[in-house]
Amino acid sequence: MDDLAAILEANRSFYRAFASGAFADLAALLAPEDAVTAHPWRPAVHGRAQVLEGWRAILEAGPPPIRCLAPQVSRFGDAAVVTCIEDTGGEPCIATNVFVRVDGAWRLAHHHGAPLAPGFLSGADAPPNVVH
Repeated sequence: MDDLAAILEANRSFYRAFASGAFADLAALLAPEDAVTAHPWRPAVHGRAQVLEGWRAILEAGPPPIRCLAPQVSRFGDAAVVTCIEDTGGEPCIATNVFVRVDGAWRLAHHHGAPLAPGFLSGADAPPNVVH
């Protein structure tokens, strides 16, 4: 599998784990370094332990129906940024996921999601209704 395909698969794995509430899968995907930052719906936190604690609380409250639409990858050596539109069943969000290569595997180092302005994506501007 080439790097682009592997990065997109890591991104898909993140959204599958998030949407299904699979904490163990999400934890396995998270980078091992303490530089791991942020998670949704809360102020940014730093360090793997704090990020995992935040994800556990989010998933225990009930995972959202979330899908990643139209992901775009930018790669910078052993780091990659995936941007996408998150469909949560309400107003869409813009998301940025940063992955780092650790021992040959792409691991999530940072996630940030923020709501788009109401009505920003409508009609022809909306991404295709598919999950990548």
